[in-house]
Amino acid sequence: AIQEGINAASGGDTVLVLDGLYKGVGNNNLFFGGKIVAVRGKNGPDHCVIDLENSNSLAVLDRGEGLATRVEGFHVMNMRVGLPLVPVIQCFGSSPTIANCRFTGPGLAVGCYNNSQAVVAHCTFSGLREAITCITSRPLVSNCLIHGGTTGVYVVAGNGMTDCLGASSP
Repeated sequence: AIQEGINAASGGDTVLVLDGLYKGVGNNNLFFGGKIVAVRGKNGPDHCVIDLENSNSLAVLDRGEGLATRVEGFHVMNMRVGLPLVPVIQCFGSSPTIANCRFTGPGLAVGCYNNSQAVVAHCTFSGLREAITCITSRPLVSNCLIHGGTTGVYVVAGNGMTDCLGASSP
C-alpha cells in the first residue's frame, strides 16, 4: 500500500509507486505527517491509477509540508460526490507540490486553506464539480487544463494562476 511506503520513508526520500490500479485501505486517506517525501507514480498518470471508490480523501497535508513534499504522476478517479464537498488533496497551512496528475470526477480535487502556497502544475481536471478551492491561500496553479464540465478555481482571499486553460475564478 502507498501509505506503507510513506511510513517507511525518511525525509528527502521518494516513494515510487509502480504502474497499476490502487484502491482500498492504505491507498487513500494518505497522511504525510510533515515528512518531506515525494510520492510519485513511476510512469505517470496513464499507468498509475488511484481509484478512491467514492472516498473523501487521497491525501491530507496539514503539518507544514513544503514544496519538496510532492504528489506526482497519478490519475485520481471516483472521488466522493456528496456533501460536504471534501477535496481529495487537502492542504491546511501546507505548501506541497502537486504535479502531472489527472483528476477525473466527480468531486473536488484540491483544497488549499490557511495560507497554503501549494504548487499545482501540469495537471488535468475533468468532469469534477470543482477543480481547486482556495480560501485564505495563494497557491500557484500553472499549466493546467480544466475542462469537461468542471468548475474552475474557487478563490476567497488569494489567487495565483498562470497559463491555465478553461480556468475561472468567481
